[in-house]
Amino acid sequence: MTVGLTAAVGTLALATGVQPNLLTSSEPSGRLAASCQPLTVTDAATGVPLRGIEDLVALPDGSLLLSARDRWALESGEPEGIGAAGPSGLFHLRGDWAGELGIGDQRSLQAKNLTARILPVFRPHGIDAIAGNDGTIRIFAVNRAGGDEQSSTGIDVFDFREERLQHVTRIDDPRLCRANDVAAIDGRRALVTLDTAACDRIGNWRELVFGPPEGSVVRLTLPDPKDSGSLGEAQLTPVATGLRFANGIAIGDGSVWVAETRGQRLLRLPLATALEDGTEPETSPASAFARIPLPASPDNLTMTGAGDLLVTQHPSLLRLALHRAAWLRREGAGTRVDRLAIDESVEAEPRLEWLDPKGAMLSAGTVALEASDGLVVGSVTAAGLAWCPEPGQT
Repeated sequence: MTVGLTAAVGTLALATGVQPNLLTSSEPSGRLAASCQPLTVTDAATGVPLRGIEDLVALPDGSLLLSARDRWALESGEPEGIGAAGPSGLFHLRGDWAGELGIGDQRSLQAKNLTARILPVFRPHGIDAIAGNDGTIRIFAVNRAGGDEQSSTGIDVFDFREERLQHVTRIDDPRLCRANDVAAIDGRRALVTLDTAACDRIGNWRELVFGPPEGSVVRLTLPDPKDSGSLGEAQLTPVATGLRFANGIAIGDGSVWVAETRGQRLLRLPLATALEDGTEPETSPASAFARIPLPASPDNLTMTGAGDLLVTQHPSLLRLALHRAAWLRREGAGTRVDRLAIDESVEAEPRLEWLDPKGAMLSAGTVALEASDGLVVGSVTAAGLAWCPEPGQT
């Protein structure tokens, strides 16, 4: 298909110049390999299975926010949420979701589409949330309203309370055309990764193939409604540049962690640096901060309750490209999840939690989240989730 070919070319460009990972085995491995199992998630209103749950956020009450978008359906022109095509939107799994899991092989959950009646077109990418003092959850979401068309990408802001979602504002700044992921600092500020600099496809491919790398992190600040009476215009402040495809981002242990997909590494920078203010703040080159090498190409990052960092990775960007084009739709692309114990030295080796080399259970995994005594893993293309309970848990 033409659009699938476009997606493949884009991901092939992403893979250009990246050291391939030579997998010696196709068998799953890692600490949780024996416990991982597929988990079906359906739209509670329609019963249609969700596909492409590419980001996850845990809320204080144990419930989960799911960022879902069926890219294959969008790229083939299929109506969303009809037939085999999965719906797009921000979904909510209630806090008792783990207790609702079926017995034996029947693992199925229903999730509520929070955005279906609020926004006519909402196709989320990276998401994050933070709780306010009054219990209201402020949500920041990258919205690629035109699928993957950069010209329609922006940040939508919501408030969530008592299972009700309210749309607060949308930031349509053209500098956010390549927004990928977001990490909330507080109710008014968030850090946003821009995977590349060029907004048009040709310029984007040229940057990926020929360089130089121009991925970056910016700080988004919403105006204080106490001062202006309304949210008004948002501010974007550069934080770091020169990243090799800036992807997932997380805040923890006084640091900001950024996934450099093409660099097969993490960037660590002090949170204080990311919060520095000034009338004309200087952009900090990524070379000024610490980097941690990884065994594969990282995607989304999440913090655990113990303060560890979960890093979901693509073992092969080439295989991911072929899978994204649906050429390896049946065989799939691999999923890898590592745990990094954070300390001051940042010298700890990542610990393998789960490796599914060819995506036999969950293809093209993009996010892993610690929840309810296990890991929940989502994917950019696969239906549902993978649920990897701790050994001994049911």
